[in-house]
Amino acid sequence: MIARLVSQGMNIDLNIDPGAARLLLPVRGEVHGAATPALALENPDHYPRLEQCVTPDDRVVISGDSPSLSLPGSIRAVVDRLKMGMVSVGNITLVLGAGSETFIEDLITGQDLGITIVRHDPANTSDSCYLATLRNGKRVYLNRALLESDYQVFIGSPCRGARGKLVGPEVPILAGLMMPQPSGEPYSSDELREVGTLLGNPYFLVTVDSGGDGTEGRSWWAGGWESAGGARRAHRSVWRARAQSESEVVVVGTGLSGGSTFEEWCQIVKKASRLVAEQGRIILFTGEARPDISSWIPLFERAGEPGDLLEKIRGIPKEKRCLGWWARAADKAQIHVLSGLGEEEVAMMFAQPIDPDQIRSTVAAAESVAFIGDFSKAIIGVPIA
Repeated sequence: MIARLVSQGMNIDLNIDPGAARLLLPVRGEVHGAATPALALENPDHYPRLEQCVTPDDRVVISGDSPSLSLPGSIRAVVDRLKMGMVSVGNITLVLGAGSETFIEDLITGQDLGITIVRHDPANTSDSCYLATLRNGKRVYLNRALLESDYQVFIGSPCRGARGKLVGPEVPILAGLMMPQPSGEPYSSDELREVGTLLGNPYFLVTVDSGGDGTEGRSWWAGGWESAGGARRAHRSVWRARAQSESEVVVVGTGLSGGSTFEEWCQIVKKASRLVAEQGRIILFTGEARPDISSWIPLFERAGEPGDLLEKIRGIPKEKRCLGWWARAADKAQIHVLSGLGEEEVAMMFAQPIDPDQIRSTVAAAESVAFIGDFSKAIIGVPIA
C-alpha cells in the first residue's frame, strides 16, 4: 500500500507491506462529509445555511488556520455565501492569526475577493480587547476586530491539543488571535476551548484530511458546534489507532503545522520511542525544517553520549529538559532525521541524516513498521506494557 509522509515543504510516498504494518496512520477509512467547501455550505450539518445566519448590515470576521485557509475554494465559498445573505464585501474581514504563514495573505489577495485582510499583532495592545475572565481566574484579551464583529466564521481542522486530546478547529485559530499572558506562557487547549464557548455560536467550516491525495482526500462539514463535533468524530476514525506491539522501524512525518522547533522534535521522538523496538530505528521526516539548535548543541557536546545526558538531566535548565526525551529515544534506537539541517548538525544530536531513497529502502527491508504520516493530526496509542 502507498502511504504519504507529510511535512513543511516536502511530501514523499512510501510503499508499505500491509503485513509489516503494526501501526498505520492515517487509516484508510471512509469519511462521510461533503467533497468541497461549497457543497458543505450548501448542505450544512443540522444547521441553517450561512446566508440565513447573517443580516445585510452585519460585520463578519472570517478566521482560520493556515493549512485550511490555503485550500482551494475555502475562503471564496464563504464569501459567496455571505453575498447571498446580502452582506457587503466591505463588511467582511479576514483576520489572520499571528502565526499564519506569510504566503496565505498573498494567496488570498490574489483571488481579488474585495474583502479586508488584517494580521493580528499580539504585541500591539490596540489589536486586542478584554473578553472575559476564565474559570481559573485568567483574564483573556482577544483580537479586537473579532470581538467587535457581529458574526464570526471559523475555517479549520480538528487537531491534537494538550496530552494528545483531540480538540476542535477553534483551538488553533484562537491561539493566534490572543494577547499573550503576562507570564509569556501559551494558553492551554482547555483554556482556548473555554474561550471558544464564550464567543457564543460562530459558524464553522471544518475540513478533515481523510488520507487521500490533495483536495480529493478531504471532507468538509459546515454549520455550528454540532458540525464541528461531527468532523472530530470523522477525524478520530482516520487519525486514531493503537499499536499492539513495538516495531523495528517507526516513521513519523511532522506535518504541515508542526515540527518547526527542536522542542517539537523532542515531543515527537518521545512518542516514537514508545513505539520502537530496542535497537530499532526512528525516522523523523521534517521536510525542509531547520530549527535553531544553537542553544542545544553545547548540551549535546558536554554529554557525549545519550546515557551521559540522561544522568545529567537534572542539572539542565528546566526549559531544556525535554532533551531527555530525545536522549532516551537515542539510547533505545537509532534516530534518523530528514530536515534542512546540515549533516554535522544532525550528527551532534545523537542522530544520522537520511534522504528519501534511504527512507524507502529502510521501510522496504523492515519486518515491522509503525507509520505516522502527519504527527500533528495523529492520536496514537502506545503498546500496552
